[in-house]
Amino acid sequence: EIVCSKIGAPVSIAAKRYDPNRFSCSSLVAFAFRAAGIELVQPGIARVVPDDIFTSPQMKLVRIVATEQV
Repeated sequence: EIVCSKIGAPVSIAAKRYDPNRFSCSSLVAFAFRAAGIELVQPGIARVVPDDIFTSPQMKLVRIVATEQV
């Protein structure tokens, strides 16, 4: 429900890093995880960049290896 409250929120890649009124794709992902109880980035960062998620200690890189040629 809390994530649905952000439907229609402004999206801007140029939003200031601490502007809680605008989202980038990455900041929306972090917001959704936060709503589920998982902090991907340090609290207070509103505009998250992809590298913030990639380097989060909460994330684990999973490598998918194809077993057959395509």
